[in-house]
Amino acid sequence: MIKAEQIPDEVVEALLDTSNVAQPWKHAIAAAINAWPGMRMMVDIDTGDDAAIKLPLPQEASDECL
Repeated sequence: MIKAEQIPDEVVEALLDTSNVAQPWKHAIAAAINAWPGMRMMVDIDTGDDAAIKLPLPQEASDECL
């Protein structure tokens, strides 16, 4: 599950910018996904169709050395 603190500020700003559209939820969801830093569409290698969306989550700093 995604935690609220993992959602980038750019996504929230894009969501707020959709308040004056005819179908606010659809536009808000699309704007938020498109504003996500590092968002990528993954393509199904067999069909060439868009198969998934990758939304990388910010990584927390760790004191552990790998």
